[in-house]
Amino acid sequence: MGMGIDNSEHVEQLKKLYKGAKMPTFEESVSQTLMPSSTEDDACLQSTQQEDKGSERGADSQTNSENPTHETSPENTGDASINKTTGPLKSFHPQIKWFQKEDVVILKIRIRNVKDYKCKYFRDRVVFSAWVGEKFYLADLELQANIIEDDCKCTVKNDEPIITLSKEKKESWCGLLRQRNPNVAFDFDHWEECDEDEDSHFSRVRGGGHPSLGES
Repeated sequence: MGMGIDNSEHVEQLKKLYKGAKMPTFEESVSQTLMPSSTEDDACLQSTQQEDKGSERGADSQTNSENPTHETSPENTGDASINKTTGPLKSFHPQIKWFQKEDVVILKIRIRNVKDYKCKYFRDRVVFSAWVGEKFYLADLELQANIIEDDCKCTVKNDEPIITLSKEKKESWCGLLRQRNPNVAFDFDHWEECDEDEDSHFSRVRGGGHPSLGES
């Protein structure tokens, strides 16, 4: 259009403006953007990282305090301590079948593959505990009559614990426990053995019905 003007000083004027503004080159601008260029920026970055690590440690500490764990210690024999953990232990009550003879009461603990077991006897009480796999079984039984502690025993027969309680008096027990327990019941497989004892409680009620189906 004939409007262009030839100005040979144009480039020199642009260089003067560039130097006067002190603008960084493209390479310098990119370098400053990607990494801190001053000691002050480095200190700021380190401070931020330390705060992040501190908050992570605080979170870990809080998580550990809210979720405590119990360590389990192994047990060697049945006579060793039955408590395997440092905290409260969840226990299961085993199923128990019982029957009696003139001088003894026999309890069948209906659990198998017993690793460790322990049985404590008192005059009117017996406490049985055992491990089966990872399950802990506990039976604390208050007896209806007294026993001779030193004459009682616990053995394993056919892979099941059998407790034999020696009666203090040779008389028939009307029941095993003072209070009813749904996990304890009379063993009717031995009904005939009890019935053969003419002086037993069961022989006296012959014809007058069966004894209680439970433990009492």
